[in-house]
Amino acid sequence: MIISVTKPLSWQKNNWDLIISNHINARLAHAMILTGAAHIGKEIFATSLAHRLLCRSKETHVACGICKGCELNIAGNHPDFVVLRPNQEGKSIG
Repeated sequence: MIISVTKPLSWQKNNWDLIISNHINARLAHAMILTGAAHIGKEIFATSLAHRLLCRSKETHVACGICKGCELNIAGNHPDFVVLRPNQEGKSIG
């Protein structure tokens, strides 16, 4: 499966800016829980954040899409990016 480098959605800008600011200032939490209604873009936000954190460019607000980290994400081969899903909808991850 090929995964493209993603960007957060427009309505996520305030939350994105806060998290990226914390990252830049070395104050990013070691874990986050994203909550909200269904179909509002939580998975896109999480994927965008993971891609940004694994991007080697320090000059961009989002993943650059061209560095080695981004190339690995785009190819679906980054060793530090793993998506876990339960085997059945509504079940826990075993």
